[in-house]
Amino acid sequence: MATLATNGKLTETFVNGVERRAIKLGDPFHIDQLAIKHASEGGLGKTEKGNHCQRHHRQTLQTSYDVFIRDVHLIKHIIARIIESLSEEVKEKLGAFKYPSREMDTRWLSNSRAAKYLLKYISVCNDEGVNFWVLLYRELQLVYTDWRQQRCKEMVQWMMSPSIIAGLFFEAELGDFFEVQYAWHAASGELADRAGFRSLELNALYMDHCFPWWESALADFGSKFSKTKQYLDSLDDQAFAQDKLEQLKIGVKKGHAEIAKMTNLLMSAPWIFTLMPQPNYGADVALAMYKFAHEQGLNFDDDLSIVASEWGFHVPPEVPSQQYLAFYAKIKQSPDETTHWLYQLGFMRAMVRDEAKLLTKERGSCRNPKSSTRLLDFAAVYPKLFDQLHSEFALYPSNTRIVEQTHGVERHGY
Repeated sequence: MATLATNGKLTETFVNGVERRAIKLGDPFHIDQLAIKHASEGGLGKTEKGNHCQRHHRQTLQTSYDVFIRDVHLIKHIIARIIESLSEEVKEKLGAFKYPSREMDTRWLSNSRAAKYLLKYISVCNDEGVNFWVLLYRELQLVYTDWRQQRCKEMVQWMMSPSIIAGLFFEAELGDFFEVQYAWHAASGELADRAGFRSLELNALYMDHCFPWWESALADFGSKFSKTKQYLDSLDDQAFAQDKLEQLKIGVKKGHAEIAKMTNLLMSAPWIFTLMPQPNYGADVALAMYKFAHEQGLNFDDDLSIVASEWGFHVPPEVPSQQYLAFYAKIKQSPDETTHWLYQLGFMRAMVRDEAKLLTKERGSCRNPKSSTRLLDFAAVYPKLFDQLHSEFALYPSNTRIVEQTHGVERHGY
């Protein structure tokens, strides 16, 4: 490591013979939220702040909360009476009643859960087929004489509106994606003792769940939005249903585009190298990486430190896998960047490089891809390669939610 004196201090400027560069990522957790935001707003439109009469599925979340929170005891009494009038079978389906949650700007998981809550009670109907919310708000509009009377009238209409209900279904199923992402970011992971430091696992999350989820939704809307599609198919007005479906597909395209940006970053150097510990991807990444090095004329055969560490394949296999070709294409897009990171991250150092060569020979199920300790499994077989990756990425934050929270405190403080 070389240093230069700057203002009397030693500054690290070179490592492994190249100028030291910062590793850049952004905030994957925020990107996940943006994907939901763009999908929801792209397919169903934005809400207008302060407009409580707008006909929008997210306004139903806020209106239901506004009405409930101001007269809880009266509404509990009316709810108990409505439930008592339902059949025993419906009562059992209804379960314990919970109060609505308000619509929260940029809190898309909260909105998704609130949408699921409204949908649960829309499916609860009396003997005449009138759903629970319509029964409730019909009674409430006779009770109030202030602004709540108008809100209750609107809720009666909205809770029977195919457009609103389709929006609730779409919002709810968007949350199915984000529930997985949220749980992942909230967990401490394999190596850290607290959440937020899972950078060595981040690429696997995007490859195993995030990007395939949106790719599947883009190719086949019903594969990820089955309840939304089922509801639209059940409508009598199929012209409306088809128009709504096309709107929602536009939203999916916008969500997919946001995730694609992040995936492209993770599939470029230096982040693509964090896939090497993953059993399903590691060998192809290492093979693509050093095939690139071979083509660039980099000297990767001097000072061999491991016996029989010669290449498994230093040219493409006769029938290369699509995954290998995809990794190679990504690595080759920015040759100068890739070459730089090969050196800065230490992959051209003899001991590290030789273990990566051994990794290119790995085939089949040498390590369990479903293991809960994939990083430690990798470390047991390739200790020097793991140490190199761990030293660079282990303390790199996999999200900056703490910074987001600080920003929120500062914003509300003023």
